Order: sequence, then structure tokens, then C-alpha cells
Amino acid sequence: MSCSLSKSILRKMDYFSDQKGIIRRFINEEGAWKNHLTNTKNYITECLKDKKLKSVAILGSGWLLDVPLEFLINNFEKIILFDINHPKQIKHKVRKFENIELICEDISGGAIRSVYNLVKIYKSEKYKTDIKEIVCPGFKPDEQPEYIISLNIINQLDILLVDYLKKHSIYNENELNCLRSRVQKSHIDSLIPGKSCLITDYEEIIYNADMTLSSRKNLIFTELPEGKNKKSWKWNFDLSGSYHHDKKVIFNVLAMEL
Repeated sequence: MSCSLSKSILRKMDYFSDQKGIIRRFINEEGAWKNHLTNTKNYITECLKDKKLKSVAILGSGWLLDVPLEFLINNFEKIILFDINHPKQIKHKVRKFENIELICEDISGGAIRSVYNLVKIYKSEKYKTDIKEIVCPGFKPDEQPEYIISLNIINQLDILLVDYLKKHSIYNENELNCLRSRVQKSHIDSLIPGKSCLITDYEEIIYNADMTLSSRKNLIFTELPEGKNKKSWKWNFDLSGSYHHDKKVIFNVLAMEL
């Protein structure tokens, strides 16, 4: 198993630290994520239980916290887990299952390298590349599985890209939001109707310590598909006040079949 991106690039762009931060937050929240994780697993199970399929892919498998792993292992001949990096704990956990394949890939379809190279040029030549030149083709696996699950990943695809660009003050907010929109839209467009489902947090709600509303923020910068079999729930992302100081953060989540 290898990745087309070097560990050096992923480290510089904070992909490893971000992934470690997810598991730390899960542990620190002491069960606050349980409802969200259960709802996600149940939705995936309901989507797949009556489908006559041999292979299924998860985009954004991460720590497998929201993946109904036992159900998938027992019902599919091949399970392909895609992520930019598979933690060593996950590699160890799944190695005994012959029907699981781990693949390291940039799920944006190449935007990570494109952004990295753009910043490299800017730092060395002080040349500002048009942000529209950043590659955003969406994700197309070499081997097309019968069903794809986009798992709480769509609004994560642009975050670290934009954070890396912000560090170097190359683009204004409108330009960055344009990139967010392109990355997210290309991801949605790469999901095949009738052969995929989309699960995503789409709104961040921030509360004060006394649970009065502080602010709301959209996390999706493109139009979501109409979809079918829609379900929604809340994700108690951070109730400890560590994500935003002395604030509680809750995400609204939407799941749909395409």
C-alpha cells in the first residue's frame, strides 16, 4: 500500500496532525459522539442491507469510528477503504480480513498536490497563480466499486487546502470560497446516482457556555443534490470548549442516497 503523495507534503499541510486530532477529540468528548456515530452506521446499513452487491467503497474511512465494519465484512466480498492516510492502528485492526483493501488516495482527485505546488511557486518566485488552475477533477477510483459511500468527508476536502493557502496570504476570502465550491462540487459530481450515498455535516452551530446561540456557519459551498431517503441528525462535535474556547460546537448532519 502506497500513496502518490509523499509523507513530507502531507506533514507540511497538516494532514497527519489533523487525523490525530480527530481521534483525540473523539476520546476527549467522552461519548458525546455516540449518537452521531450510531446514526451514521445505521444509515449505511439501511442503505446497503437489501442491495445485491459484491463490492463497496468508503471514501474517508479514517479511524473507522462511523463505519459499520462488522456488517460490511459479513455481507460484501470486497470492501475498499480510501483515505489520504490509514493510521497504523487501523492497518493492524483490519489486516486479518481478506475482503478489506486499504488504499491511500487524495480523494479530491489531485487538489492537494496542486495546492502544494502552487504555494511552492509563490514562495520561490512570488508569482500568484490563478486559483482556478488548482486541479479539482473529483475522485475516480482505478477500479470502480459497485457502491460508494462518501463518509463525512465532503466538507473536509477543502479545509486543509484553504488553511494551507491562508498561511501564505495568497488569496482573498472570495477566491478561497470559490476553491471550496469547486472542490466540493467535483466530489459530488463524481458520485454516481443509484450507486452511492452521501453523508455530510453541513452546518456548524456554536453555542455559549449557557447554550445561548453564538453563531451559525455553513460548511457546504456548493449545491447539495436533491437525493432520496434523506435523514438528518445533530453531531455533538465539541462540548468541552476546546475547539472554540468556552463554546459548544454542534454540527447538523445530512445523509442521502443519490
